[in-house]
Amino acid sequence: MKDMIPTKRLVARLGISAYDVKAPLSEQEVWASEVKLFFSQRLGAPAQAVVKAGDNVVKGDLIAVIPEGAGLGANLRASILGQVSRVDQLVLPTPHSALQKSIL
Repeated sequence: MKDMIPTKRLVARLGISAYDVKAPLSEQEVWASEVKLFFSQRLGAPAQAVVKAGDNVVKGDLIAVIPEGAGLGANLRASILGQVSRVDQLVLPTPHSALQKSIL
């Protein structure tokens, strides 16, 4: 087994001890006036909306589900209290500029 270097000594040898500090914790609440949720979560099948424009949602409400038999995918839940303003397709600013269904 190779010799192990204690973490504190390694940090000192790399000259990064000035950066080894605890990050400040901010418990300040953050308010969002708008949240966009995309039906496709990178891998897997895109979800289908179970809400429509004008529906009121509470944090945790199911707003989009993976179709039966689609396999891999992610159901979406509301992250904040609010009202669905629209369910539509947006062009994402990606290298592929793909159309992406979303809930706003």
